[in-house]
Amino acid sequence: MKATLLINGIELVIEADKPKELIREISFWQSLPQACPLCSEPLAFTYRTPQDFEYYGMICGNLHACNFGQNKDARSLFYKNDWKDVREFQNAELGDYSAHPNAPRPDSPQQAPIATRILNVTKAIKELGGRTEAISAGETEQDYFESLVGQWNNLKGK
Repeated sequence: MKATLLINGIELVIEADKPKELIREISFWQSLPQACPLCSEPLAFTYRTPQDFEYYGMICGNLHACNFGQNKDARSLFYKNDWKDVREFQNAELGDYSAHPNAPRPDSPQQAPIATRILNVTKAIKELGGRTEAISAGETEQDYFESLVGQWNNLKGK
């Protein structure tokens, strides 16, 4: 069984052997907000490994973040809807966001966070009739952003 969803500008193809599995996966993705519930900014997915623990979640350009919970089998996630301002709240649960690509950089205070830039160029690509692929495993957010900019420039040139 297969389903295709559009979540936060990313097309997801979900495959499962049984209807229950497919519904469980679809319900997780559909439970996610389309914009930050605290400030309405666009959202980006995050993955961090502080102290060798794996954290999955979402973050907005204003550094409001939410970690997902992991089911006991560690194979699936659930949305906790527990948003925090990362600048005010740093602990082991949230991990170290200072190294996160969305964290403000003292050397470029005017530059928008990478998550915001990715979402903006994704929107521009879609306005030109293009489609975007999800970030690849192992690909940095900056590399993903640069590939999107190249795609956008190609679409503009047509």
